Amino acid sequence: GGAGALTYTPTTVSLLAMRPTSLNGALIGGMDAGFAFLDALTGQARHGLGGAGRLWATGIAEDGKRNSDGTGGAFDSKTQGGAFGGDVYSEGAASLGVAAGYIDRAVDASGGGSSTGIKAWHVGAYGSWVAGNGFVTGALGGAFQSQDTNRAVLTGGVLSTATASPDAWSVGAGLVAGHAFALEGNWTLTPLAHLAYQRLERDGYSETGGGTAAIGVGSQTAETLKAGLGAELGLVIADPSAKWSVRPSLRAGIGREMQLGDATVGGSFLSTGAPFTATLDTRDQTVLTGGAGIEVGIGNGISGFLSWDGRSGDAGSSGAFTIGARLTW
Repeated sequence: GGAGALTYTPTTVSLLAMRPTSLNGALIGGMDAGFAFLDALTGQARHGLGGAGRLWATGIAEDGKRNSDGTGGAFDSKTQGGAFGGDVYSEGAASLGVAAGYIDRAVDASGGGSSTGIKAWHVGAYGSWVAGNGFVTGALGGAFQSQDTNRAVLTGGVLSTATASPDAWSVGAGLVAGHAFALEGNWTLTPLAHLAYQRLERDGYSETGGGTAAIGVGSQTAETLKAGLGAELGLVIADPSAKWSVRPSLRAGIGREMQLGDATVGGSFLSTGAPFTATLDTRDQTVLTGGAGIEVGIGNGISGFLSWDGRSGDAGSSGAFTIGARLTW
């Protein structure tokens, strides 16, 4: 206790109830929901290269893990959702489109103790530009997020749950550039470079329940910048009469994820008003990425696609499936 400001460390038993795992999970999980939506948009923008218009819809399922930074605990996440969109302009070398989506993300502390549910409603726009075999695709997106947190606390020998329902807003942008090189047969090799950014602002909140361990937390800001290089190896297997086609692909790369947001957040215990400062997880990490996909065309501009993409680094890892359909003209 005490009247002065308190800073959590792993050995500060008096503030064990304020271990910032739930804060880290809500902030990182909220930004990852934004990145999942941006990835869907930049991925679909590539399929409008050369002036082809399209309508598309995709589903997303992702499992992730964030390792402990020594202050906050490790947590796992599961994501489900989808996005859909279509072109509003497509002619010559350029195309533009709009999209919307919904992402549901559940974040759970490893071993239990806290959880956060995130429901995010997204809107965005995407575009592509092509010059020869080179291309650039980009996307902008924003989202409103409704978050529900549950934190198990032990006060006076009684286990209870402190809950809160803060709102959050996110905004982000992504850019992918590449050049497709034709190889023997119908193989192509496409070096890629990508850059993506997300910013999330989460409202302050006061918990209910939890007895004397209930807290009030100030507003929080999280920012992440991702950059990377990679390559995609693809093959086109097509019916000579153009009635069907199969396009398998493999991807590999390396990237850097940089945390630019708040390093700490302040708050107080509601029962006493005693202030504290919690240290947030702001670790950067280098990640290795890889993936595989297949697209099947059945004629008349109709195609379906399925892909898996993963990333792994010292701070965390994830793997995501996407499945969907596209109408191109």
